[in-house]
Amino acid sequence: MLVSPEERFVRLRIEPEQAARLAHRLTGGTTGGEPEGDLLPILETFAQQGLLADRPAAVSPLTGRHVLVRGGGPVAATVTRLLRAAGVGRVTERDAGALPVSTVDAPHAVIACAGWLPDADWLRLDAWCAGHGIVWTGCHAEGLRFHL
Repeated sequence: MLVSPEERFVRLRIEPEQAARLAHRLTGGTTGGEPEGDLLPILETFAQQGLLADRPAAVSPLTGRHVLVRGGGPVAATVTRLLRAAGVGRVTERDAGALPVSTVDAPHAVIACAGWLPDADWLRLDAWCAGHGIVWTGCHAEGLRFHL
């Protein structure tokens, strides 16, 4: 599943081996030259749909960003690991009940993580973020799935 710049979802129906080669090719793992014949139509379609970048950015656009991961447990640990791997400049972790006390060192975004869906707590967080102009999203687990 891919998401286009216009936020359209694109579902790929290709064989797992072909998907692995495509992912390798798209992440810079090329062997040089033209892609194999079965990947060429897929790559041409991606290009027509605006799904390919000309080249990878030298510096992550997330380098100067600060994201607050609020909560704990495996959901927060996974989100923190993914943010750092994506190149977010600063990731701060805080317990679920805590809100930043000042906006001097305010994050650019907040990701509230929970092992369940904590409606009342997220309503308080929503009001705080709205009052400070900070974007936020929630992430909770249900069984073996994370919901954003």
